[in-house]
Amino acid sequence: MIGVRNVINVHSSLKALRRRIKLGSSNVNDSCKDQSQHPGSRPPPPLNVVLSEWKREYIREDQSSLPPHEVLQTVDDWKRFLDKKTSSSNDFTQQGLPQQQQFLDNEVTLSQRPDAKSYMYILEAATAPVKLNFSECPLTNVEFADNLLFRLLEDAKTDYHIQPTSTAFLVVCKAWANVADRNNSTLSSYKIEQWIQRLQNLQEEGWPGSESPNVVFWNILLNAWSKEGNITKIEETLQRMIQNDILGVSPDTVSFSTLLAAYSRVGTSDAASNADSLLHQMLELYQSGVNSVKPNVVSFTSVMQCHAKQGNMESVLAWLQKLEELYEQTRDEDLKPDVAVYNTCLSAFVQARNPKRAHEFLRSSFTLEVPPNERSYNLVLSAWAKEGNPYQAEATLQEMHDLYANGSLETKPTVVSYNTVLSAYAKLAANARSRRPKDKDDNDDAPWKRAENILQHMESLSAMGDVSVAPNERTWNIVIDVCAKSGRAEVAEKLLERILSTTGSKSVPSIRTWNAMLSACMHAADLRRAKRLWARMQEDAAVHPDIVSYNTYLNCYVRASMERQTGRGGKHGISKQQEELAVEALIRQIQEDPIVAPNRITYLAQINFWISRDDPGRAELVLAAMVDQVRASTKRGKHRNKDHQHPVVPPDRDLFHKVMAAWIPLELPKKAETLLLTMSDLEERHGFKLRPNFETYNIVLECWAKSRRIDSGERAEAILREMEALSTSGDKDVRPTINSYNRVLNAWANSRNPTAVTRTDSLILEMILKQDSNTMPNAVSYNTWIKTIALSNDIDKPKRAKDVLKMMKIHDFRPSNDLLKKIQDLL
Repeated sequence: MIGVRNVINVHSSLKALRRRIKLGSSNVNDSCKDQSQHPGSRPPPPLNVVLSEWKREYIREDQSSLPPHEVLQTVDDWKRFLDKKTSSSNDFTQQGLPQQQQFLDNEVTLSQRPDAKSYMYILEAATAPVKLNFSECPLTNVEFADNLLFRLLEDAKTDYHIQPTSTAFLVVCKAWANVADRNNSTLSSYKIEQWIQRLQNLQEEGWPGSESPNVVFWNILLNAWSKEGNITKIEETLQRMIQNDILGVSPDTVSFSTLLAAYSRVGTSDAASNADSLLHQMLELYQSGVNSVKPNVVSFTSVMQCHAKQGNMESVLAWLQKLEELYEQTRDEDLKPDVAVYNTCLSAFVQARNPKRAHEFLRSSFTLEVPPNERSYNLVLSAWAKEGNPYQAEATLQEMHDLYANGSLETKPTVVSYNTVLSAYAKLAANARSRRPKDKDDNDDAPWKRAENILQHMESLSAMGDVSVAPNERTWNIVIDVCAKSGRAEVAEKLLERILSTTGSKSVPSIRTWNAMLSACMHAADLRRAKRLWARMQEDAAVHPDIVSYNTYLNCYVRASMERQTGRGGKHGISKQQEELAVEALIRQIQEDPIVAPNRITYLAQINFWISRDDPGRAELVLAAMVDQVRASTKRGKHRNKDHQHPVVPPDRDLFHKVMAAWIPLELPKKAETLLLTMSDLEERHGFKLRPNFETYNIVLECWAKSRRIDSGERAEAILREMEALSTSGDKDVRPTINSYNRVLNAWANSRNPTAVTRTDSLILEMILKQDSNTMPNAVSYNTWIKTIALSNDIDKPKRAKDVLKMMKIHDFRPSNDLLKKIQDLL
């Protein structure tokens, strides 16, 4: 049979099996006679050769390959056919088949009969990754392999030829471990535990050829738990392995490294501390002669990653020093620091927001033996970007170019490197937006101009043949974002036109591109341009608005409305009434869109829009709609929107606070107080997390203080007493603060109530006598007291002013010159 592997056609061979099954099932004896009449015909290749070739082709993702379940069906049918043929062979032999032909027929039948190896090929194919860059097999294939192994164990009770070996168990367990992190389920670890237990039971029962699960099986289980985030189970099992509680299983380097890797994924301070202890334990065991748990560079890297995620630079460097010392002492290649170790140090500097130290480490720690790679420089670039220092990032990028040009660096900057620098300019633009005068944003170092220049440089390099720096979709989106944050919507739109006009360009506008454009319009309060871009995006069949698109466009209306309200202008293009109608239409479009659902930002934008129109009543309707949706979903037993099947968004305390505060300039305190009562009712009777806190009450107090009503002082003080009562009964979140008292004082001052001065005197004294640092009178308190006296009709204002001076002296309060002048004016 030598050479058969090279000439067989797998697809044809499997089809031939099917044909023989079909022909043979009608008349087995006739089939055998037909074969005996052609003694010179070439026998088919052995079944396992065919299956081996099929497995190779299937894993290679040959489109013509049959899927595992069809191959299994064919093999099963063929096995039944041979079993039937064997049962009838004795009758046929008695009819005079030559002895030599009987021998050949038996040999061919034996080479074609499925055995344990045949089914092993199917298991291995089903559980192997079948796509490029995809390290896991489909979950359906894993379930198929799981069922097949279970079935083989049952069938092997009557046919020892197909009895699966421990390797089959191993293949299925590995497959379950590979899909362990999908859907955050514990199914994988549960399945692996079951198979380990099953294999142990078979070994105890004396199943022929069975072996007790070794450390490889247990490491697979540890890996599954690691992916599922079940660190406790890994810790417990590893300690059992160390203490020999699992018969015949001792931990190895992989066992320890699996737990270390799990700690590194978590990245908390507790995980870092546990990783430290575990690596120390590995070192102690190894130094005491347990060679199977020898730490390697991966072990050290995992521990360093734990500390790197915390930005704990000193701990990372301490472990690096320990690793370097061990390598110098042993010259063990498994302990040789590699580029991943040094990059972990760099990531610690990035997390600690220390770009200067990261840059110094890059220049000093890497050697000719372990040179930096592209990721090393990109980490330093990222450190500068996070600090919002694009100029240093750009200098580092140039350094990378120069080192590559003179041969000192093997890797050159790529589009990732350039995009990182561009991100630094985006952050600078965002930080500078609030404090940057518009007319000073036209110099050559302005973020949007530098971003444009970098983009042009990338295009030039790409045109000269350096495709690694060709701008991609992210590049264009970042540059547009820089323009957006710089308030340069017109420049951003020109960039969009360049993308649209470039034929054959890989950088077609994505939904992120359109969202960046809308963001540019929002920052520039350019509603006219936003409306035009929204219409164009709707015409683009390649994209569909997501919730970010809707929210950004909605906030364009909010920003334009605010600009109109403050008198700063803005580019509207429509009347105030048209804006309101357009917003209402946009909200309906969001509600009717089957793909998206409103989120908190959507509702916040609606609330901000109506507040900007001095219409908090409409903003209250938004809150009411949110409440109705939650209550309706609760009745259905699902916290999901009926139309979209998306999670509903409950109103939170901050949204209520925003609407309550909107009543302050309108001097309608009862409206704010009604909302406070609504919050309490929704908390107590309907389970909403809206319990009022001191901020809630302070907003209501501020509303009464600004209302200038004659009863405002009295009502504000009643609310203050309610806060004190609730706090005394255990609700510490409503404990009055100094701001609470000052608002009540201001309410009395603005009320012009004849009793205002007397009540203010009493409140100030009460604040002092409490001896509570959180409510002791401050400059605002004394200024308000003087204001109350000045606005009153009291005929003895000089005496009242002197009382204030005495109280400040008792309180040991030092007034400012401005406050002293106000007092002097009353004397």
